[in-house]
Amino acid sequence: MNMPAANARVRSIWMELVKYSKHAFPVLPAETYQAGLAKNGFIYLDLSIAGQPSIEVTRFFLAHEWGHEMHGDPISAMYHMGSYDVMGAAKNAEENADVYAATFMLYQKHDITPVLEFLCANPFDDPIHGNSLERARHVARVYGAPYHIPPVPCEPNADAGSVEDQR
Repeated sequence: MNMPAANARVRSIWMELVKYSKHAFPVLPAETYQAGLAKNGFIYLDLSIAGQPSIEVTRFFLAHEWGHEMHGDPISAMYHMGSYDVMGAAKNAEENADVYAATFMLYQKHDITPVLEFLCANPFDDPIHGNSLERARHVARVYGAPYHIPPVPCEPNADAGSVEDQR
């Protein structure tokens, strides 16, 4: 990972979010074993997300954590992910943070496709975030593209059909 490039990327997204939200939260690089964590006015962005090949994925997950801070979501849940116990907010708070991030992406006219592809290509299923397909569908609906779920592992038995085919 090119740390100076990742820092510049996060700073540019940070400036977009400050302008959009009229609030500023410190963003710290971390190894959170999840995309990020918002806690006590600080956002901890996982290094793997900061250095993602797609700036849109970094943008979405930083906006997601920003949404937690904007809503004042407390860390209220622990769940097991692989061999780790992970802190998180309640399921409705996670859905609301996804709404915040998708709305930010739409308002700023950023491409949601890389985010949906990322969500689908990284299968997860936990009690807080749900499964990959549910989360991708939710984000796509909020963004205004409910049939724009990419035909990757997210959709069982999906082929590379068009958006029309997915309706």
